[in-house]
Amino acid sequence: MSISPNRIGLIGGRLFDVVLGIFLIVILAMVWNSSRTRAQSEDGAAAKQKVKAKKIKASRVKPSVDQVIAVSGTCTITGVLGSGSTDHPFTTGQQTPRLVQNGVDSSCVSPKACPGTTGAGNFTFDAYQFQNTGGTTACVSVSFQQSCGANQAIHPVAYSGAFNPNSICTNYLADLGHSIDAGTSGTFSFNVAAGGIFTLVIHELGTVTGCSSYTFTVSGLPDCTAPACSITCPANITKSNDPNQCGAVVTYPAPSATSGCGTVTCSPQSGSFFPVGTTTVTCTTQQGSSCTFTVTVVDNQPPTITCPLNQTAVAAASCPLGTSAVVSFAPPVVSDNCPGVTVVCNPPSGSPLPVGTTSVTCTATDTTGNTATCSFTVSVFSFCLQDETNPGNFVLINATTGDYSFFCNGVLIASGRGTLTTKVCIGSIEHVKGDRRVYMEWDTSGAGGKGAGTAIVQLGPNNTRCQITDKNMQNNTCTAPAQGSAPEEDKVRRRRTSN
Repeated sequence: MSISPNRIGLIGGRLFDVVLGIFLIVILAMVWNSSRTRAQSEDGAAAKQKVKAKKIKASRVKPSVDQVIAVSGTCTITGVLGSGSTDHPFTTGQQTPRLVQNGVDSSCVSPKACPGTTGAGNFTFDAYQFQNTGGTTACVSVSFQQSCGANQAIHPVAYSGAFNPNSICTNYLADLGHSIDAGTSGTFSFNVAAGGIFTLVIHELGTVTGCSSYTFTVSGLPDCTAPACSITCPANITKSNDPNQCGAVVTYPAPSATSGCGTVTCSPQSGSFFPVGTTTVTCTTQQGSSCTFTVTVVDNQPPTITCPLNQTAVAAASCPLGTSAVVSFAPPVVSDNCPGVTVVCNPPSGSPLPVGTTSVTCTATDTTGNTATCSFTVSVFSFCLQDETNPGNFVLINATTGDYSFFCNGVLIASGRGTLTTKVCIGSIEHVKGDRRVYMEWDTSGAGGKGAGTAIVQLGPNNTRCQITDKNMQNNTCTAPAQGSAPEEDKVRRRRTSN
C-alpha cells in the first residue's frame, strides 16, 4: 500500500503540532514548580527570621530581682562592709564589741544561745532586715562567703527583730559559728515565725584587715522584700529654761515605730541640753525612715540689775544762779542667764538735770523681753562753798529750797533743809537741830564776780565742828561721794543718844 506525498505531509504536520503542545506543557510545568519552590523557600526564610527575632527579643527581656525573688524565694546580696549593698536596703554603723565564734553553726533543728562577746573598741557592721510574709514558720537558711583572706575577716549574725549595736546579745537569733577561707562558704539556719522580722548583721572581726567584701544568699522565705517601717515622733515640746541657764536639759519620750524599723536613733538625744529657742529633733530608723519634732526652750528668767548709789552734782556758781547741771553716772551692773541683755536709763547719763532731786530709772531687757528695773536719785545743787586751805571741807547748797549737805574732810557730817534767806545773788541758810547749828552765807557776785562765802557747823556754844572760808567760788571742785547712808554727825548724835 502506498501513501501519497500529500498524505505524508499532513501526518507530519499533525505530529509536529502534538510534539509542540507537549513541549509547551512541560515548559509551563517547570515554571510553575520553580515559582512554588521559591515561594516555599521565602516563606521558610521569613518564618525562620520571625523565630530568630522572637529569640533575640526574648533574650533581651531580663527578669527583675523582685520577679526572681517572687518565683524562687531566694535572694543573693553582695556588699562591702561599711558601704552595704545596692541589692537590698541596709544600714551601717559601729558596734561594741563583737560576737564570739564558738565553732557551732546555728540550725533550725538545733538553735543556740548567744555565744558571748569579745574584743575592745568599735567594729563596723552592715545590717539588712527581712520578713517572713508567709502564714507559717519558715526555716531560713543563710549561705555566706567572702572573697579574700585565709581566715574569716567578717561574720554573719541574725537577730530577731531589731539589732542593738550597743548590746550585741540582745535579740540574738543565730550565727555562723566557724571561720571560712576565701572561695569557700558556710551556711547556718534559723526559724522565723509567720510575719516575723529578722535582722542579718555582717560585722568585722578585726582579725584580718583589708578584706571587706562579702556575698550571702537568703533562702526559705516567700520573698526577700524588706519589712515595712512606720515611725511617729512625739508631740512638740515647750519648756522653761533651767535656773540661771540659757537653756534646759530636756527628756522626751521615744518615738513609736513598727517592728520593721529596727533601731531608732534621735539627734539631739533625749536628756541633752537644749539652748533657748527652738531646736528640731530628727529621729531616724534603721531602715532609713525618719520623723521630726521640735523642742522649744523659753527664757522666763528676768535679768538682774543693780543701780549706782544716789548721786550729787553741782551747778557752776553764777549770778543769776544756775538752774541745772550736766550729770554723768556709771551704768548699772546687770547680769542674765543668756547673753545680749541691754540697759536703758531715763534720764540717760550725760543729761542736763535741774537743780533739786531727780529720780533716774534704769531698765534691763534680755533678748526674750524679760525686764528688771532699779532706780537712784541725783541731787543737783545750785553751787558749793569750798575751803581755801582744806578742799575736803565743802558744803553743797540749794539756793532755791534751803537744802544743803556739809562735808568735813570729805565726810558728810550734816544735811537737811534750813531757813533760807536770799536777795538776788546774796543769801544765807541757818539750820538749828538740838545743840547743833549749821550756818552758811554767800555772794555769788562778790569778790570781783568770783563769788565768796563762809560756812560753819557748831556743836554747842563756842564749839566749832567744821568751818569753810571760800574766796573764789569759780575754782571750786566739790566732789561729794555717792550717798548710801546717813551723815556721820547724825550717826554720832544717835550713838550719843543711845548711850
